[in-house]
Amino acid sequence: SCLDTCPDSTYENSEALCAFCHSSCATCDGPDQNQCLSCPPEEKLHNGSCLVECPSNTYQPTDTECFDCHNTCATCSGP
Repeated sequence: SCLDTCPDSTYENSEALCAFCHSSCATCDGPDQNQCLSCPPEEKLHNGSCLVECPSNTYQPTDTECFDCHNTCATCSGP
């Protein structure tokens, strides 16, 4: 049957079919490990990839995401 949207862990591919996300993603917009939109519990989203910990040159404003520090900073607590 037809679906309005693809279920979690899948995305709509170029053939209008639901295809599986990379195994590291909870939701995604493509098949690759850097196309995640959200991550499984206990992992953080950074530039489309799911990581166990945020990299050192990032900050974590929420429990689920890491964001890059300003390019002049090695570490930071915010943008």
